[in-house]
Amino acid sequence: MTPWDPTTGKIERGTVTEQTRLVLENIKRVVEGSGANLANTVSCRVYLSNLSPETFKEMNAVYAEYFGGDHPPARATVGTQLLGFDVEIECIVALEDK
Repeated sequence: MTPWDPTTGKIERGTVTEQTRLVLENIKRVVEGSGANLANTVSCRVYLSNLSPETFKEMNAVYAEYFGGDHPPARATVGTQLLGFDVEIECIVALEDK
């Protein structure tokens, strides 16, 4: 998921903090729309275009708001080249059989 704003229909550039929050809100919306919640997240991969101690700290502070419980998902954070934004996150979420 990228920092795509559903109200504007565009990728939003801002701080790493702002982009991380937007990405995680998008993930939350998709997960809850499929009948699960973020507590069902098994693992995440975080991609930062400029991986540094500062950008990791910014991203991690927001990430902890969403996944800071007793059993956070496994995570890898990778520095990479992203085109037009600074944060991308992919998650694997377990869905329950009904």
